[in-house]
Amino acid sequence: MACGGADTGVYLWNLRGEKPKKLQRLAGHKNRPFAVAFDPKGKLLASGCFDPVLRLWKLEDAEPEQWAALANESAPALGISSLSFSHDGKYLAAGNHLGQNTLRIWNTAGAFLDELELPRSKAKLVAFSPKDMVLALAGEDEAIRILSLEGKDPKLTQTFAGHPQRPPGQVLALAFSPEGQRLASAGKDRKVMLWSMKDGKKLQEWTLPEEPRALAFAHDNRHLAIGSEDGSLYVLRLRARE
Repeated sequence: MACGGADTGVYLWNLRGEKPKKLQRLAGHKNRPFAVAFDPKGKLLASGCFDPVLRLWKLEDAEPEQWAALANESAPALGISSLSFSHDGKYLAAGNHLGQNTLRIWNTAGAFLDELELPRSKAKLVAFSPKDMVLALAGEDEAIRILSLEGKDPKLTQTFAGHPQRPPGQVLALAFSPEGQRLASAGKDRKVMLWSMKDGKKLQEWTLPEEPRALAFAHDNRHLAIGSEDGSLYVLRLRARE
């Protein structure tokens, strides 16, 4: 497990055994890390904050090795708020707090980080599908947008209604189901919604007492965990898919 600390370090933990064991502290960020993400094989760790913006670590050996670091100089967006690797580990997407174009995606498969040219998009939250080369993203408004990386040029293919309200709503969390056919979203309207990736239709909706801030599916596709603003944790049992 990886987590960012208030002391600007990134900590790695071994979860095997009766108690978690702290393995390493990865230094280098000048601000508290806002986001961390493992690639699907667990061989690469990305961490992001305001400065340096992004750090990538190779975890194949006993001691993590820094592979790449991106600073803020002439960056189109500032303050990474969310990170997600594609299901094959080829791409790394980042959502940012500030900037005119806050979605960034890099190809991590080569010897160097290669940034992709993307449609102009606002993204604070990013989540890659675990099965397909599609990315769900959400900015400062209520909409959820789907970006496809299947072809030569990335393109926006769908827009879900998201979490509308007055003043304009905001999406606070995104999570794909393990089979990649459903997307869960949480919003400032205190609602959690479940969407069909096939046609963008809303499948189910729940309202919580407090704002939901984090979402995670279980591997069985039948349970969804929700972390809320007041610290409460909810687990929803979803109906079986037909």
